[in-house]
This record gives sequence, C-alpha cells and structure tokens, in this order.
Amino acid sequence: NAGLAQVDYLQKVGIAIAGLLTVVEQLWLAIEKDWQLITFPRRTVNIAKLCGGPTAASEMTDFVDDARRLALAVVASDLFAGQDYEGAKRAISEARSGMDSSGCDKVARSSPCRGVLAFYLASLDLGLGNFGDAETEYRYAADHLESAAPLISLGELYMRLGPQREAFTYLDRAVQSDPTSVAALATRASYERDYLRPYESMLDLDRALRLPATHPYDLSALSRALYQRGGKG
Repeated sequence: NAGLAQVDYLQKVGIAIAGLLTVVEQLWLAIEKDWQLITFPRRTVNIAKLCGGPTAASEMTDFVDDARRLALAVVASDLFAGQDYEGAKRAISEARSGMDSSGCDKVARSSPCRGVLAFYLASLDLGLGNFGDAETEYRYAADHLESAAPLISLGELYMRLGPQREAFTYLDRAVQSDPTSVAALATRASYERDYLRPYESMLDLDRALRLPATHPYDLSALSRALYQRGGKG
C-alpha cells in the first residue's frame, strides 16, 4: 500500500544520504565561521555504519544535521589521537555549534545519530578533562543506545571520580544489558581485582575468555584484565 511504499522510499533515501555523506566527508572539511576558514584533515566517515539511516520523514532533518556533527566528532577523535589538541577542540566546537553546551538535548531527538554523537563527544571530553560534560553525554548515550559501551564508560568514569559503589552499579548494568559483551565482563573483572574481589574477578574473566573477542574494544579490555591476572596481554 501507499504507506509501506513511502516507508520503503524513505529508507532508500536515508541510505542514499548516508552514503553521500561518506563521500562528502572525504573532502577537506572547510567551515566558514566568523570570517575565518577552518579546515580539518581528510577523513571518510561511514555514517550509515555508525548509526544507520532515517526510517521516517520526521527523522530526515535531524538525521542530516546530526550526521554532519557526528562526522566532525569523528574527525576530532582522529585529531586528538594525533595529539593535535587545538584542532580537536575546533572540530568539537563545530560539532556542537548551535547545540546545548554538552551536545545533549533535554528531549530525545528523532535522529538515530544523536546517541552515537553524544558517545563520541563524551569520549573526547573525557580525554580533555571535561568530566562534567563527559558524564552528561555518557548518560545521554546510555539512555539512547542499545549498547553496553556507554555504561562501561560511566563505570570507568566513576572509578576515577567516585563513588566506587556507583561505578560498580554501571558496570553491573553493562553486563546485564549485554551478557555476551567481552568488554563489559573484562572491565568489571579488572576493577573487581583492584577492589579486593578476587573470586568475582576470576568468574568474570573466565566468562569473558569463553566468548569471541574480535572488536578492538573487547580485545583492549581483555588484554588489561589478563595482564592484571598475570597472563599475557
């Protein structure tokens, strides 16, 4: 019927837009602001892979805007990894332009990209020492993504800032949300060992070792836990 045909059309349009954005972002990102030309490195950002595409007409405007912001956040991550901290700050500023300071709306957006955008901004803020913004953004991502990753990150953030009880609450939630997450189990095992819970740490690490670990995030967490136990990282 006409309704199904419209949904199918919108899905195809969304996929096409996502694909187009991956091509557009291969260019030198140049943004004119305050009469100054700000340039960022060449980068291919696969928006469709990061957060899919819109499935309804009401999502289209927000999706395109958030996809552009997400591409800038990914570029900022690359700059930060290359120790170009000033460039990373400029890219983050552009990603947040016209948004709340934390990059999170009080009301959920219709765009599927906003939770992913919040997670990227949180990781950048954490690296830059903006712990308050990182906490807000990780919480937003945890509420809008079906992923253990922001819950793990909140757990690690509270391990750094305290209280540890709240940190373990989020690590427990991460494992509960995805019992097959190697990263969630291995991260909790690492902190259990730090806080004198050797038996629980052993159980979590053994569970993690029985699961397939192919993502770098999983491998990194597992390597750290194995190193703590005395195995090879």
